[in-house]
Amino acid sequence: MSDNFRYVRLKTEDVSFFDFMDPFEKLVLLEQYYGFAIGVLFDDGETIEPVGVLVGTASEEQISVEWLVVLPEYQYQGIGEELLRITFEMAVNGNIPEVCVAILPDVTREKFARGAKEYFEERLFTRKEEIGADTYCQLLDLASSKSLKQAAEDSLESFSDMTGQQVRECIEKLSMIENATYSYPPEGFISKLDPDICFVSKKNGKTEGAFLVTQMGDFLLPVYYYAKNIDAGMGLIKASVAAAVDKYGKSKDVLVMARQPETVALAEKLLCVLERGEMLIASVKEYEKEKDDDSY
Repeated sequence: MSDNFRYVRLKTEDVSFFDFMDPFEKLVLLEQYYGFAIGVLFDDGETIEPVGVLVGTASEEQISVEWLVVLPEYQYQGIGEELLRITFEMAVNGNIPEVCVAILPDVTREKFARGAKEYFEERLFTRKEEIGADTYCQLLDLASSKSLKQAAEDSLESFSDMTGQQVRECIEKLSMIENATYSYPPEGFISKLDPDICFVSKKNGKTEGAFLVTQMGDFLLPVYYYAKNIDAGMGLIKASVAAAVDKYGKSKDVLVMARQPETVALAEKLLCVLERGEMLIASVKEYEKEKDDDSY
């Protein structure tokens, strides 16, 4: 490996240098206490430029690699392997038993990440678990489908009808619901949420559900979902999609990255399933064994 590559632990102020390699805005996880990122710089004494990045989250149970990319012109030089080595060492030092990565259909189609599944499978990520499905449909098709003909209930409230303070208070309450499903914690996305298509369902003053949506490229990506029952969940998705149709027409698609079984079941009632995703899991003990054998 060239001595011209430097590996640095990123801070939030470093995000702007690497965001062109971050199409799904994973670097926003640095704003959370459990998020981390390792950036790779090419530095030959005359030029300094970012060439790769790994973004992850850490808990006592596992480290999750949320995004790993190396610019095409710098691939096949061991940069990805070094980023993973640093991540595994973090797991060793923190006594964390697993490192995992989610392989979702949108990732396999991303130009920076084609072949990601094979890449990780060749590098200790050998245990596999199905984690749900990516579902999406063009808004025009959804708007004309029978499933969306039912009008939204009066109990639904849009973020666009709330003040900024009310939105913040609402998100704080939603973040305390234990069985909610989210791609990212909503408090980290408060400035990125699309208020016109974020809805909260209430009954007798109590929150029965919420569907919070942000934009990522050409997709509308729900980052938070909670419903006390199927009816509340259906009403939230219908209202959000209908509002998105009014606002964006055919220019955007709805993408639900559904990992939890309950969310998958609900999304499948409204949206067509494209592909199922997988969680690839690597054992840190296996990494230590490989390291001792000098074979990693």
